Amino acid sequence: MIPIFIIIFLVLSLNISHYMRNNEIFGNPLTAEEVNYANEVFSLSAFISNISRNLALHIGTPSDTINDASMLMIASLHKFLDVDVNDPKTTWPETKFEIIQTNFHEDTTGDPLHLALIMLSVALVLRYKELRRIPNLMPFIFASSASFLLFCFYLRWQPWASRLHLPLFVLWSAVIGVVLSKSKFTWFANAIMMLLLITSIPFVFYNLSRPLIDYGGRKSILTSSRLDQYFTNSPFIKDSYYAAVELVNIRKCNEIGLRLGSNDWEYPIWVLFHKTVNQMPRIEHVQVANQSNTIPLSNFEPFILLKSDKDGKLSLSDLFNADLIANKIPHNLRVEGMREPEGPYAQWDLPRIRWMNNSAMKMAFETAPDIQIIKLSMSFRPQVRATAKMIVLFNKKILKKYSLTGADNWHDDILYLSPKEGLNVIEFLNEPVKGEATPPDSFFMLFRVLSLNGSQYKDSHL
Repeated sequence: MIPIFIIIFLVLSLNISHYMRNNEIFGNPLTAEEVNYANEVFSLSAFISNISRNLALHIGTPSDTINDASMLMIASLHKFLDVDVNDPKTTWPETKFEIIQTNFHEDTTGDPLHLALIMLSVALVLRYKELRRIPNLMPFIFASSASFLLFCFYLRWQPWASRLHLPLFVLWSAVIGVVLSKSKFTWFANAIMMLLLITSIPFVFYNLSRPLIDYGGRKSILTSSRLDQYFTNSPFIKDSYYAAVELVNIRKCNEIGLRLGSNDWEYPIWVLFHKTVNQMPRIEHVQVANQSNTIPLSNFEPFILLKSDKDGKLSLSDLFNADLIANKIPHNLRVEGMREPEGPYAQWDLPRIRWMNNSAMKMAFETAPDIQIIKLSMSFRPQVRATAKMIVLFNKKILKKYSLTGADNWHDDILYLSPKEGLNVIEFLNEPVKGEATPPDSFFMLFRVLSLNGSQYKDSHL
């Protein structure tokens, strides 16, 4: 019993903080509400269904005929169980069960040879009493089997679950090794080892994600850069990551909001920043749709938002960003007195910008009654002159006056507005300087950030 308690202690010591934090925020120690990995039904038929479909991930062959026969057999089993082979209660959303042909991709490849060796080893242990007498072998087999059964009982079937089975295959390799070592036929054990070695060659050399040699337009991991290897499975998004990080560096912002989809890649962003800047910016997830958006982000006011689109490509938020945390957004946003976005201009050290082309600029928008706060984020400077003045008004009331100095100095500020239901107007007025009746063009402001973000809550972030 002592080893069991030691194992439980080690597992909890590594994961208890994560379990407690997850339970506090989502009410579940293992998962969030919007991503439910667990089955919705726990019945014997659902259990058998998941066992058969998880095993079927490893019986794919190069032959369509054999695969079709295996598929028919699995379908017949489900017909007997009176269970849909794609039951949404036990299947990952928007996926469909099928026998996947032998392939060299790490996400979907099966492991039929090791599965066969596991079954052979278990059969030999059950057949020969001397094998069952090996110390700790039977408890190890029971524990490894229980791990797989628990996996099938609790988790939904996924078409890429074969990669999640890898730890189980590693555990079972110990059983296979022990059984083969006890074989009276040394040639048989040696033949199995040679077979495993030979059949591993195509998976190593022609791996679709990380091949060891150049082939089919794919570069070897020995010749491609570390950064390029991050995008092997989705090369079409690489340029967008490089461009987005470069634009952020041009703007020299040290606080960045991040809005990604559930299957988008965050790690390459960190790597690219580490490679290209001396001081790592602070990066935080914002506009989060689940319960974790209640966690406060102390002293964090990003002026740039990195966001992904439906294809996973990364981009910077536009200067006029009407995205909101709340479901109700400012409608009918209209801007007067400002040019279209342009840039960036690296030769002048300018990011993507918008120019005021008039001494007065207006932003008009409509809000729903449940929007209590509008956050106006700005980063601006005079176009040319070293001094300038600007007044910001909201619904005809002065919010703030700015007296600016230094033509190359960006002025960052955030104003919190209390909108009324319906039409609201923000005005930016360039004041005359030194008695001039109307400021010349060189006093008009250029903006690198000008965004509206509304919320039902006063403490919301960008």
